[in-house]
Amino acid sequence: MGDKSKCTGNFSEIEGIETLAWWKHKVAALWRRVRTKTVITVNSASRDRKEVAAMFLRRMAGPLLGGVKEMTGIVGLPVVPNAREVLIGLYQTTLDAVKPIPESAQYRKTVEEITRHRLAICNEEEDWREIEKRVGNGQVEQLIQQAKDELTLIPKMAEWRPWEAPEGYKVQIAIEENDVPSHVPIHR
Repeated sequence: MGDKSKCTGNFSEIEGIETLAWWKHKVAALWRRVRTKTVITVNSASRDRKEVAAMFLRRMAGPLLGGVKEMTGIVGLPVVPNAREVLIGLYQTTLDAVKPIPESAQYRKTVEEITRHRLAICNEEEDWREIEKRVGNGQVEQLIQQAKDELTLIPKMAEWRPWEAPEGYKVQIAIEENDVPSHVPIHR
């Protein structure tokens, strides 16, 4: 197995991670071994193949697939079976990608703070449910999409340099007498 934290580049999979397809393959291989006999004796009673298949799947595949998410409930957003590992890879890539931006830029500070916080959660938690609960910003698949979007935005922000004021630009400071902004109605 390779290092689970390294991202392969296309963000759709991480090296050395066992996926749902791998588990399905293992269950199918076990079932092929079980069904080779014409009649299987279970609990001293003879049963047909369909009954044994159902029992086999309940006993063997159920626990294996119990923690696997079946759907996100969001159209166009497929389930990522190894979401934790993908997130770890994306967050580490994000921390590397933001380095060209000056340390004094608020954008870099914010991106690093959010990314480090989420990376720490992913490193602490194994279960996708706990990651979703602790991050509190959607499903893990949505977090993956957010991380990919941030990776797309970082080079653009580095090019645009919004933290630098153009040469000769004068900042206008307006001081208001009221503590309440003018657009907020005052009830007296």
